[in-house]
Amino acid sequence: QVSNVDLAVQANVISQAAGLFPNLPLLSEEEVVDDISRQQDFLSSDRFIVLDPIDGTNNFVNGFPLYAVSIAIAEKKGETFEITDGAIYLPPLGKIIFTAGDAVYEMAHDSEFASTVTPRPINE
Repeated sequence: QVSNVDLAVQANVISQAAGLFPNLPLLSEEEVVDDISRQQDFLSSDRFIVLDPIDGTNNFVNGFPLYAVSIAIAEKKGETFEITDGAIYLPPLGKIIFTAGDAVYEMAHDSEFASTVTPRPINE
């Protein structure tokens, strides 16, 4: 099931990512990649962004507060791709969980989100 909110989040993330990472292709769960040249962008790239605009769309649509925006970086490892970094934003919980190197961090998110927020390792 794809909601209008999935499509709106997808459009927003694609727009933001294009400005921040202009050379990285972005593959979204809600996107149909049937253009051969677009498929080649992913296959010939060493890295690309993977997005699920609303991971848990059914929960979201039915008002169950367990859903997330999931985004990751896939890197070429030999003949395959491996997810190397990622983040999930859990709006109902006000949390962002992300990887940095070999660690996983959690941080609170609010309207005053700023660089002064210090992430804490999730295992603490």
